Amino acid sequence: MSVVVATPAVNGSQMPLGNQAHPLDPLSTTEILSACELLKVTKKLGAELRFAMVHLHEPPKAEVLAYKAGDPMERSAFLMVFDAKTGETHEAVVNLTLGTLVSWVHHVTEAPPYGQPPVLVEDFMNCDQIVKADEGWRNAVKRRGLTDEDIKLVQVDPFSAGNFGFALEAGKRVVRAVSYYRESLKDNAYSHPIEGVVAVVDLIGKRVLQLVELLVVLVALLVGLRLVVLLVALLVIVWAMITTNKRKR
Repeated sequence: MSVVVATPAVNGSQMPLGNQAHPLDPLSTTEILSACELLKVTKKLGAELRFAMVHLHEPPKAEVLAYKAGDPMERSAFLMVFDAKTGETHEAVVNLTLGTLVSWVHHVTEAPPYGQPPVLVEDFMNCDQIVKADEGWRNAVKRRGLTDEDIKLVQVDPFSAGNFGFALEAGKRVVRAVSYYRESLKDNAYSHPIEGVVAVVDLIGKRVLQLVELLVVLVALLVGLRLVVLLVALLVIVWAMITTNKRKR
């Protein structure tokens, strides 16, 4: 298996090829797809595998420095994949020019330093479903004035949890979920954060490990306060404009 060496498309047009190419050019769309397909075939990867990272595997610095425009060059890709059911993670390097698997290494997530693959778009949807199905979280937001119908419109965002030595989280693919109230699907959720409640979510286990709940503040009260602040700000601006015009006269 071999692929055509190319550089990424920008604004719909292909970047220069051939004599204009460089060993450090990022992977093109074609190269990314070829790298994923090569790994799928070579390792017989199933539908549960997720490609968390695919980027250029840079050649040795000496080769880059010695490169001259038009010289033949091999292109390689680095990939990080993990099993969405078990969390098992591997790092791979494939040679795109030769169509071969160069390395396949198990990335340990169950022991220090507990490094995990980055958060994927899919994790946003999964986190939303996990959190909204948790009875403890639902009760917490209801204490803040929301109803079952309101909860349907709540936006739940997963943030990387980091590693702070909490035994409950060790070795797990964990995110901290912060929630935002929306009056409609077109509403700006970030203007209405639901204060004082954060869900610690295990994305592989598909459950809320811990609910961190602090001060209970009614969502309606916060929305009202923000409207009052906005109104006061507008009045101050209008007053300043009127005062300025009077002084000019």
